[in-house]
Formats: sequence, C-alpha cells, structure tokens
Amino acid sequence: MLFFHWLSANGVNVLATLFLLGILIVVHEWGHFVAFRGFGVGVEVFAIGFGPAVWRRRLASGTELRIGPIPVGGYVKPDEEAARAARPVAKIAIALAGPVMNAVAGTLFLVALALTQGEVHTAPEVGKVVAESAAATAGLLPNDRIVAMEGSAIDTFESLAAALHSRPGAATRVSVERAGTRLELVVTPDAASGRIGITHSGATWSRPLTPVAAVRYGVGEAWELTARTVDGFVQLVTRKVDASAVGGPIMIFQMATQAAHFGLVTLVHFMAVISIALFVFNLLPIPPLDGGHVLFGLLEAARGRALAKRTEEWVQQGAFLLLIAFILFVSYNDVLRIVR
Repeated sequence: MLFFHWLSANGVNVLATLFLLGILIVVHEWGHFVAFRGFGVGVEVFAIGFGPAVWRRRLASGTELRIGPIPVGGYVKPDEEAARAARPVAKIAIALAGPVMNAVAGTLFLVALALTQGEVHTAPEVGKVVAESAAATAGLLPNDRIVAMEGSAIDTFESLAAALHSRPGAATRVSVERAGTRLELVVTPDAASGRIGITHSGATWSRPLTPVAAVRYGVGEAWELTARTVDGFVQLVTRKVDASAVGGPIMIFQMATQAAHFGLVTLVHFMAVISIALFVFNLLPIPPLDGGHVLFGLLEAARGRALAKRTEEWVQQGAFLLLIAFILFVSYNDVLRIVR
C-alpha cells in the first residue's frame, strides 16, 4: 500500500525520470550504432530496454529496432564476425563512441540551461540541519540564508562550502538572515571534513548570459563535472572515500525523481550530471564496459593480433561477474539507506 501511495504521489515525476534516463541510454547506444555503421560493421539489433520485445521493426539497413518493457538499459548487437575482424583503431573508436555521445549530451544539456537560465547558482540557504551537528549547535535553522562569513560576503552555497572547508576546527563567525532579521552566529566546522551538517534548500539565483558566454559557461561546467567525477572515482579506488557511501541504480532513480519534483530545470541539470558520470564510468578499463573494449583494442594493436576468442570470453565473463557483484553491493547500500 505504501508503494502505491508513493507512486500515486510521484507518478508524473517517475515518468519524467524514466523518459530522460531513456534518452541517455538511446544517446549512448546511438553512438555505438553510428560508429559500427561508419566502419562497415553491420548491426543486427538496436534494443532500447531489456526483456522480451514489446515492439520491433526491421529497418532498411537490416537492423532490427527493438523496444523492451524494462526501460533501464539497452544494447547494440553487431555482426560478431565483422566486429571481431575490424581493425584495432575501428574497435577503439566504436567503443569510445557511446561514452563520447554521453559527454556531448551532458554538455548540450548544460549549454541549453545556460542559454535559457543564464549562469545559475545555488543560493546559500539552509535546507536541512543534521541533528547534533556543528550547525545545530550554532543555532542554524532550515530556511536561514547565510550572507557572510568572517565579514566576507557569501552569495552561493558552493562558495560557502569552500570557505567552511578551508577552516576545519576553527570557530567561524557567520551572518544569517532569518525572517527579515540579521543574526550573528558562531559555527565550528568539523576538524576532519570541514563540514557543519547542513544541506542547501534547492533555491537558486541566476545571472543572464550572452549566447557566446552561455556556450562557454556550459562547456566549462561540463569540464568541471568531468574533473569532479574522475576525482570521485580516484578517491574511491584509493579508499579516501568509504565504499559504503557509493550509490547505485536505486539511489540514482531516487535522486532523479526528487530532481523532477523541483521542476524541469533541476531535472535536466541532474541528467547532465548523470550523462557526464556515464561518460567517465564507461571509460573505466574494465570489461565489459567500453573502456575494457578500448583496452582490448590497444592490446591488439600492440601485439599485432587479437586475443584468442576463448581468452577474451573468459576475461569478459569474469569481469562481468565482478561488475554484477559491485552493482549488487551499491544496491544493497541503497536499500540500507531506505530502511534506515
């Protein structure tokens, strides 16, 4: 009953989320499809969604376009013999095409937002205050707007976070606007993380941009997102971030649905973030991810011949099991977050 109540309250947001996630999947697979065709490799199936086909059509090229009932994935099935016989440079280009299309899509999302919304910033307005945190101890409340810190003006949540992170363990004066009244509080960021235990409210403000400036801003945002995503993976691998903090498909869907609740602009920005994350994730040199196919292509170019088919299959299967184990692990983390 709880599930149906939640679905009735969030049905429109869920549909919007599935639609935009589906777009990212189609964009990724379209990149592979175009690359296969460009290098003369036939494509037998272009599938959107998993499970038994609920709709299919044979294209003039001989490719079967197929739509499955589970809209959380997709795939392109090439002519295996032709794909295996392709030159290493073709194999590498085909593998890169999907992730690159996600990077392009994410950048276009951000440019479109910059053209229509301008330079958007998150307001330094408090959303939630963690119980017994530094913020709670200092007296910060939801909807407080932090306007200055140590006498310096604060106009974005990002600049607030950066300033707090630079003062771990140090008592810090903050100026707060609350219901039209200005207050002076003292907060001490955590000595290890520099955090004080607040989230932002989701409020934003924007600055208009010319078309040229909007394109430059959108591309810059995409570059920053890529750099932060790469840094996140590096911190995970080097164990600077606990693996239990990593989210999986359930968390992504929850966050996307929440973003849809705040409106189209927030949802499109979230999809840009996910698209960039897909770009980086798929480039990891792990079969069966696209980065693994790039690795096989590079090995073939270096050796002058491809790996034995059986060897490649064993590597693919072993890596696939590890990938499934990882997905199950992060999904388990997601479930724990829900039940807690």
